[in-house]
Amino acid sequence: MITIFQLAGGLVLLLFGAEYLVRGAVSIARHLKVPPMVIGMTIVAYGTTSPELVVSLQAAIDFRDDIAGSLLKALVFGVLIGLIATYRGYRSAPTSAGVSAATTSTVVVASVSILISDYFITALWGV
Repeated sequence: MITIFQLAGGLVLLLFGAEYLVRGAVSIARHLKVPPMVIGMTIVAYGTTSPELVVSLQAAIDFRDDIAGSLLKALVFGVLIGLIATYRGYRSAPTSAGVSAATTSTVVVASVSILISDYFITALWGV
């Protein structure tokens, strides 16, 4: 019973924490006059990389040696997803059909890009 409350509490804290993190990051970036496209890419890259960071830190505690490779892949994948999603979203038509097409093409292009970049990173560095 306690685990259900811990899970629910963790999810609530996660939602509020993520909301305040994004609002704070956007506020600071706007104050520094950073373009909205860069703000979006950075938030998406951070959001996709941070879970991998937690997993890599867990691996460090377990004395595994693939932390650098995991972080490298997470960074590359996060940047790829951020760039593709931002570009496709920026270029989409402001209609439901345009957003739908942009979302579908983003998922397809990002998935293929991740598979290809994973292949090259593994081939080059054996990670």
